[in-house]
This record gives sequence, C-alpha cells and structure tokens, in this order.
Amino acid sequence: MVLSELSTHGPMRVKDIVAQLVGVSPSTLTRILDRLEQEGMVKRTLNPMDRRSFRVTFQYSETVSQYRDRAIR
Repeated sequence: MVLSELSTHGPMRVKDIVAQLVGVSPSTLTRILDRLEQEGMVKRTLNPMDRRSFRVTFQYSETVSQYRDRAIR
C-alpha cells in the first residue's frame, strides 16, 4: 500500500501517507517505512519546505522489480 501511494503520487510527507492509508497509525507506518528503507525501496529525507517533517520517496530497485514479478505470477 505504501509503495503504491508513493509510485502514484510521487514523494510524500509521512503525515500525508498516514492520511491516505486509513487505519494505519503513525507508529505502524514508521515501522513499515523503516523496513522499506532497509530494503532500499524508499528513502526518507528532510522536507526542504518544512524541516520538522520528512519526505518519503519511492526508490525503484532490483528488489522492487523482484517483488513486482512475484506479485504478477
């Protein structure tokens, strides 16, 4: 779900991702983003417009391609 939102909407603030994903708490999203970042699927950077928040960017990688291929099968 998180990757779908990012690939559709582009870079988003964490707050905006929480708003899009109904039923996902901020703490749950943080754990999801931690894992996705470890796997190289997303990148968190300080938001240049508001230095109190982070922007999350989808990172297309070989790992993402492998997950996509498995999902298609």
